[in-house]
Amino acid sequence: GNTHAVESAKKRILNASIGMVILFGSYTLLNVINPKLTKFEGIRVPIIKRVELDLSSMETDVNPDGGAYEPGEEPDAGFRDTFVYKQAHPRWRTVAYGDLPVCEGGKDPGGDDPKCCSSYAYAACGPTSLAMVMRTHGVATSPVDAGALAVEVGARKCNNGTTGELFKKVDKKWDNFKGRAVTHEVALKILSAQTTMPIIASTPRIPGCYKKGGHWIVLTGVDEQGMIRVNDPGTGKCFEGRDSGDGFHGSKGAGLTAMTKNNFLAIPVLYVVIPMDKIYNLQNSDPALYQTLSFLL
Repeated sequence: GNTHAVESAKKRILNASIGMVILFGSYTLLNVINPKLTKFEGIRVPIIKRVELDLSSMETDVNPDGGAYEPGEEPDAGFRDTFVYKQAHPRWRTVAYGDLPVCEGGKDPGGDDPKCCSSYAYAACGPTSLAMVMRTHGVATSPVDAGALAVEVGARKCNNGTTGELFKKVDKKWDNFKGRAVTHEVALKILSAQTTMPIIASTPRIPGCYKKGGHWIVLTGVDEQGMIRVNDPGTGKCFEGRDSGDGFHGSKGAGLTAMTKNNFLAIPVLYVVIPMDKIYNLQNSDPALYQTLSFLL
């Protein structure tokens, strides 16, 4: 007979009914969108096994932060302030590039079943080129860091050079980065833009110096003379006294430094390696280049 109590009970029943509808309705809606949204799995904590470090076999010539040089001993700067690394730098020149001991003298012994790996000085143009690009994008890394990734992703087999898989799988180590093969047209648009976006490329055939596709280099941009500028991880001994009349410019110590656009078109393969946030930033600063690189997003 208490009218107030009856009204209060009706409100509680109505609110409870609405709550039940929301509860089961939301479950049904989430289940339609994606059944996984309705399943809550427990947190799985992996068991980490203790591993004793063999300190005597650890490399000591590369800094722990991934950088390869002491303060004040930074790599030389190339065109558009790109970093220049050399695969024969004393800090890693004698290190084995691969998962086998370094060969005597560091050279590739050949054969289908190698018992050793050639050294960075003789074989690591690929990871050295990648390290140049990563440092240019602000990531502290060295050729040795990039070489370890090459072994991990199967891009390096002892005495068989470095495949382009290294550049396509950079996200295995740096999750904000993407690496893809690009056409000459796309690469030229990137290099011609007023920004720093180096391209990793295999060399065209250069008589007296490099075999076609047998050496990785870094293209850094197009200069005022229309030349494609190059950071070469090699020392370029073959350029000493060489005539540059064929459009390939270089010098001993620096290696290949520039080439004409016609020679650029003879490059067998090109890769862009770039952080995703740098692409997004182009939406306002360079919409045309953003559209060119949107396939990476």
